[in-house]
Amino acid sequence: MGKELPLFNLYGPTEACIEVTYYNATQDAMEEGESGFPVGYPGDDGVHMYVVDPSDPSKLLPHGEMGEICIGGIQVAHGYLERPDLTAKAFLPNPHHPGLLYRTGDLGNYVEAKAGSGAPGPRLHYRGRVDRQVKVGGVRLELGEVEAVALKQLPQLLNVAVEVDPQGSLVGVYCCRPGEKPVEVSAVKAALAAHLPAAYLPGEWLLRDALPLGSAGKVDHKQVLKLIADHQTASMWGSIYDEVGYTFAQVVCSFVLI
Repeated sequence: MGKELPLFNLYGPTEACIEVTYYNATQDAMEEGESGFPVGYPGDDGVHMYVVDPSDPSKLLPHGEMGEICIGGIQVAHGYLERPDLTAKAFLPNPHHPGLLYRTGDLGNYVEAKAGSGAPGPRLHYRGRVDRQVKVGGVRLELGEVEAVALKQLPQLLNVAVEVDPQGSLVGVYCCRPGEKPVEVSAVKAALAAHLPAAYLPGEWLLRDALPLGSAGKVDHKQVLKLIADHQTASMWGSIYDEVGYTFAQVVCSFVLI
C-alpha cells in the first residue's frame, strides 16, 4: 500500500502571481449539502481576499452571500502592459486596504467554519463567473452553480455546460468520462431536481461525446451556444419535414381513395 498523498487546491489568477489561496482537500472535507469548489484560505498574511458586490466593489458582502471575488495586497500586479483600458477595468484603488484591488470576475462566497473543525477561518468557495450570472423567468441564478452540482452528483460526467438559449430557456450539454457508460438524460434531470430549485433546472439536456474547449482546456461557452443553436435549428427543420411529410401522405391517401 503506497503512502497517502495530500491533495491541495491552489487558486489564483496570473494577475495575482498564480496562488493566493490554498485548500487542503485531504483534511478539510466539505460538509453535506455544500456546493461550489472550495478554494480555501489566503496563503500569506499580505494577501487580502474579498467578496464584494459586483456592481460596487467598495461594498463588502457578509459571509454566506455570493459576490465577486477580489484580491488585494502584496501579490497584485500593477496592470496590463500597454493596455490602459483593460487595466482601468480590472485594477482599482483598493477601498479596503492600501494598494490596488484586482477584480477576478469570479463568483464566490465565504462559508463559516464548523465548530471544532480546526479551520483557520471562513472558507472561500468558487461558484462560477460573474458574467454567467443570468436572470431566467424572473429568477437570478448562476449557471456555474448548476454545472457544479451536476459534476458533484454525477462523477461519471467529464464536462457540463448550462446556457440560456435565444428563447430565454435553460439548456444543458454534457459529456461523460472516457470509458464510462453514458448517463441518461433522465438520470441527470433527477440528480439535479434533488438538489436545486425548479428555476435552476434546464428543460433540455444534450449528451455529446465531447464539449468544445478553449486554448486553456476550459469549456468554450460561445461554441457550446453555437452547438445548441445548431441542434435547435436541426430539430426545427426536422419537425417541419415530419409535418410536411405527414400532410403529403394524407393528400396521397385522399387521392388514392378518390
